[in-house]
Amino acid sequence: MEMRLGRTAQEIRDALQFSSEPERLISGLGKHMQQTQAQVGQSFLYKVGNGIFVQEGDMLNKTYSDIALNKLYSKVTNVDFRNTKKATREINDWVRRVTANKIPDLLPPSSLSPETSIFLGNALYFSGQWEKPFDGSVPEMESKFKLISGKEITTPMMQIESTFGYAYISALQSVGISIPFKDHRFEFIILKPDGSLRELENLLKTYPLNNLASDIKAYKRNVVLKMPKFKLDVNYDLVDVMRQLGINSLFDPSLVDLSGLTKGGEHHKVSRITHRTSLDVNEDGATAAAASGVEIYPISSPSIFAVDKPFVFMINDRLTGPVLLGHLVNPLESSMTY
Repeated sequence: MEMRLGRTAQEIRDALQFSSEPERLISGLGKHMQQTQAQVGQSFLYKVGNGIFVQEGDMLNKTYSDIALNKLYSKVTNVDFRNTKKATREINDWVRRVTANKIPDLLPPSSLSPETSIFLGNALYFSGQWEKPFDGSVPEMESKFKLISGKEITTPMMQIESTFGYAYISALQSVGISIPFKDHRFEFIILKPDGSLRELENLLKTYPLNNLASDIKAYKRNVVLKMPKFKLDVNYDLVDVMRQLGINSLFDPSLVDLSGLTKGGEHHKVSRITHRTSLDVNEDGATAAAASGVEIYPISSPSIFAVDKPFVFMINDRLTGPVLLGHLVNPLESSMTY
């Protein structure tokens, strides 16, 4: 199957640094999606869902429909966007089912327009138990956590002493620790920067994330880990992010080319891209709904690692790679919008 790349497709490919030809890329994504279909272990549940909602009376181009259904495991559904309340409810019900009710309302009321023709949805749910739960016999501590502003707050801290992957990553100017979940497929990674969170996030732009977990786990050490319990419920408007990556024609009705999506070849534009992440990290585990020449050093001291400042975290799947990447700036604030 030969696929022609238009301007919009080329911008997306360049921004996301896809080097493969479309056919190979689709094949690779298909294998990845196959490995994420309702994976259930003795101590974890991992679900990823893709949904394509199309205006009643319209049909996806057969090529795209076949790819969506058979290779990307995407649910294709017709809805009536002219009835915005009903369409919103149907999309939210789908997200709710995939995320086990962790995200009950991806779309708030009145967020859809009657002119909407296609809605693309992605939902992720992960729930896992730590390989070794945090010590319930140690009383929950109140410890200092320094915010980006320099202000210090007091927040509940969990504590555990165990053997972890624990190393200093010079390319990221950060200390990294890998906390395994049971079944050893997933792990929770924390990066605590020497400097600011912004400096770390800039360094991560050129770091091979697929190597991060193995880089840290190469060095094992007994560590007393102290980290905050936290919950996150974050809404992201990704249009500005996409523009910063160089994807512009997607949002310009005079430039966008999505005519190959539907059977009639209608012209579409993207007006909004929304992402929402829900994450709960506590003593028992984590629940989430939502890559050379690198020097890695073992750390000889200290053996106490206190996560007491803004940090980057990642849930990693040893089969498919990073599942969720984010940061925490304040463990006492759970709801944020970007």
